Amino acid sequence: MSKRNPLVATVRVSEGDQLGETMKRLRIWLDSERIQPSEFTTAVDSGGYMLTFAFRNLQDAERFRAQFRALPILQPDISYS
Repeated sequence: MSKRNPLVATVRVSEGDQLGETMKRLRIWLDSERIQPSEFTTAVDSGGYMLTFAFRNLQDAERFRAQFRALPILQPDISYS
């Protein structure tokens, strides 16, 4: 079973959307809120782009998700025997 990492959020940008404009809106909001993601990655799939942000604290991650309707990322369970 997978669990969601509450410190990581992804924003999907559909193929028909303007990636540059979306990135600009994200950056303006992050700057205005004085939030600095600890990590940022991009991925491309058949539906468009996935912009993934990692945050240092839960409050910043939750505010980001609320503002941009971002989804938490699923992480596989890791068990050590």
